[in-house]
Amino acid sequence: MAEAKSFKNIIGELKLIYPSAVVRGESILHSSGWITQIPQRINIAVLERGTYVDISGFVLSPKNKHWYEKAHGYLLTPENNDAISTYGLPGLPPALALADLYNKNIIADWQPDPDDLDIEDWLEVKNAFAFFNIDIPEKYRGSMHLN
Repeated sequence: MAEAKSFKNIIGELKLIYPSAVVRGESILHSSGWITQIPQRINIAVLERGTYVDISGFVLSPKNKHWYEKAHGYLLTPENNDAISTYGLPGLPPALALADLYNKNIIADWQPDPDDLDIEDWLEVKNAFAFFNIDIPEKYRGSMHLN
């Protein structure tokens, strides 16, 4: 009978297959307490390539080299962050994770409604949308007190 792999082993395999793996999206929003919904799978950014190996429990979001270069200096790591679980991988800060859900290159991303979010600093969110050059969705403008 096959032995079940531990989560630590699965993360190790993920790092081998996708050394560029970065936790993003709803996975970061949940870990940071910005949403209460529990994602079914961990959302991982991976460097674009021709083919992808599916890993159970993870959703892969291909990103180009420019995205990685832009996000690199802002990534949370297990070494520089103890407040937000990134599952032993680098991860986007919550405001960038939210803004990145609206990246026009990603079609299938879930996008939270304003009443699903528990955010204290909407200015940080506004700056994150500007960082990725993404227009702030109309549904957030009231919460952000932006017109």
